[in-house]
Amino acid sequence: MKRRVRDTEGLENLKKHFKVTGQKHRTGNYYYYECIKCSEFAELRNDGSQVDKVIGRREGFRAHLRRCVHHNSSPPCIAMPRRNDLQPQQVMISNTIEDNFTAVDVIRFENLLLDFFIDNQISFHAIEKPSCHRLFTFIQKITSKYLPKGNRLSTDILDRCYDQQRASKMDQFDAYAEMGRTFTIACDHWEYAINNHIIGVMIQTINRWINFDDGKGEINACDKNNATAIAGQLEKIILAVTNNHPEYNIRALCTTDIGQFTAARRILALRYPHWLFTHCMAHQINLMLKDALNIINTKAIVRAVMIEKTFHHIESKWLHWLRRVMYASYKRTTTISSFAEQRWESLQALLASFLHIRSAMHRFHSTYSDMRDYPACFTHLGNNHFWHHIQQAERILRPLTELSFRIKKNNVFLSDIIYIYGRLYRQVGDNVTCYTHFRQVLENRFRKEEHPLLLLTFCLDYRYFDLYIQLTKVSNHAMLHSKFLCQTAVYYYKKFLGQDYVEADYKKLVNQMLRYLHQTPNDSEQAQNIVYPFDYWWLNENQEDQLCQLAKFLLSIVTQTASCERLFSHFGSTHADISSTLSTSRIYKIQELNRLTFEDYQTITDIKSKLVSSKELKLLTTPDNICFNNHEKVSDENENDVIDNTYAEQPDEMCDDAYSHLLESWIDALSASEGNDDQDDTDLIDDLCCEEKSEDSMVHTQNAVQQIKFDDGTNIRKANTIPKWDDKNYPQEKLGNFRGQKIRLQDLFDNSIFLPYIT
Repeated sequence: MKRRVRDTEGLENLKKHFKVTGQKHRTGNYYYYECIKCSEFAELRNDGSQVDKVIGRREGFRAHLRRCVHHNSSPPCIAMPRRNDLQPQQVMISNTIEDNFTAVDVIRFENLLLDFFIDNQISFHAIEKPSCHRLFTFIQKITSKYLPKGNRLSTDILDRCYDQQRASKMDQFDAYAEMGRTFTIACDHWEYAINNHIIGVMIQTINRWINFDDGKGEINACDKNNATAIAGQLEKIILAVTNNHPEYNIRALCTTDIGQFTAARRILALRYPHWLFTHCMAHQINLMLKDALNIINTKAIVRAVMIEKTFHHIESKWLHWLRRVMYASYKRTTTISSFAEQRWESLQALLASFLHIRSAMHRFHSTYSDMRDYPACFTHLGNNHFWHHIQQAERILRPLTELSFRIKKNNVFLSDIIYIYGRLYRQVGDNVTCYTHFRQVLENRFRKEEHPLLLLTFCLDYRYFDLYIQLTKVSNHAMLHSKFLCQTAVYYYKKFLGQDYVEADYKKLVNQMLRYLHQTPNDSEQAQNIVYPFDYWWLNENQEDQLCQLAKFLLSIVTQTASCERLFSHFGSTHADISSTLSTSRIYKIQELNRLTFEDYQTITDIKSKLVSSKELKLLTTPDNICFNNHEKVSDENENDVIDNTYAEQPDEMCDDAYSHLLESWIDALSASEGNDDQDDTDLIDDLCCEEKSEDSMVHTQNAVQQIKFDDGTNIRKANTIPKWDDKNYPQEKLGNFRGQKIRLQDLFDNSIFLPYIT
């Protein structure tokens, strides 16, 4: 048997960096050593700091050299480390550290560490790398002792932090339920990076939302795209959410209009008459964009995208020369925004960035157009008709982009829908007088809404009360009269909250509505410090006030699914190449924890700051070559004319094939996002409801208010079940009689109405 020879050469090389102190370890077998460079650094500081003592063993020397910052500048004279030495030696480090964390400190440290990794989208296994240990050792040596393993960080610590955060949020939801808030179910299709399609279900209220299935991701998407199949899927979700959370007043469902979701909501509206089924307002803005692109000149926009792609080509020299021209013209340079196919707001930024440096681009074209390799798409820069179409398109897209940022940033309530349509109607009319077609598009979109409900919530919102008073003074439409609003309040109170309604409550509710209409809620001191419209009625709550209960019910319903949609990009970034082994539940919990943590630190930023300004920079000089190249300037009369969509001053052969169909496919994707509604809305609306109401219609309205009764739909659901096949004749709700009455945007938002900007 061979005698084992001790490797003393590696130990002697390690001892060169240390000096013996003469003090023995408690076992009596080893001496304590001090690092030579750490001792020199302590002498230079001369602040009485103590130098760490190292046990005179091979492992102690190596552990100190790995974390010693004074040896990083010079290569250490140590032997080749073994494989086990690359792992953090927690037991050896603990021998060199006297202070320890308490159990509470360890949990707090692990929670902060998990928040840091999730917020910065870092792989959990990065914590085991030596660079991470050197960082935490430099910050404080004691922290490196408690660094967990990557697997433990992604399992036990993640589950514990998720349970703590979710329990805290559920406590907040319990407090909101005691306040009387109405909770909304937001549904949208989620596509995971691991090729798993599920339906995202979130329970949301004012400025708060939480996932329903507790991070399991077990609600699979329906494999059929017909109205009855989607309605059956949504009904299962409604029953599951209400059964698991009976303590919450969940009485609303919000979905997008993709596919047959609109018809599915109409099916469920008959089965749940006491629920409110609404669509996502952010998705409606996307549909309005599709309508706008059908009006404006898309060929000019495609050419603008081609020019931007050419400038940003990896081997392009033209961007460098354009910056040189910009600096000569404005004494500064700016960037050209890129067009992102998945974010349509980038289209406005692209057109605005073109208009921002319009004169510089004209000068660039006149300077370099004679070059042999001058790109063919750049010839449009010298065409005044091209710039005219770009300017008109940007003016149409600007209000849509501004409202899109506002809707995705803040909550959208039922009372905001009329304000959103009104702002679009006025901004388009004030800026682009030639686009009367887009106003007609807004009228058609607004015609599909339930106008009596929107007018009631618009009036009950204290933020819009002054605006409502202006509307009643300018417009003589019967739907704005106080008598109609009183009847509307009685109708929807009986429909949603009329379990214990008696006929004696009719006069009480009418008197409460008249008393509210004759007061000025914005003059009170409480209204000045209120953020959400629900808070105004909650602070002035009266248990015997039926109007207060109705206002709290309606003004706490959120009409958007942005809480679901904003997580799409996070899923792709989380399930990346460095974390491709994460399961569905892990991805679900990581994003939920990231969102729950973000809610506590989010701030409302200025929405206008996100918009790219289309105002041209101030020119230093006005040389002749900045003017239009061989073209006369478009007159003001021509700018006000209706734009011809057959714009083709340049031959189509000059368009690059790589980008000729880029925007067309993007528009087709927007068109496919709107479901094919087999029902004709014009058949659902009475023609008498669009004009001034006659005496017969007032009597008809009074009869509808008297006949409506509260119904939870139990008998209907027991008698009729949703078939599993595609039954196109299955009954759907129709907005007729009282709920089908309509008012035009032209009657609401006259040019004399002052429309304030409300964040």
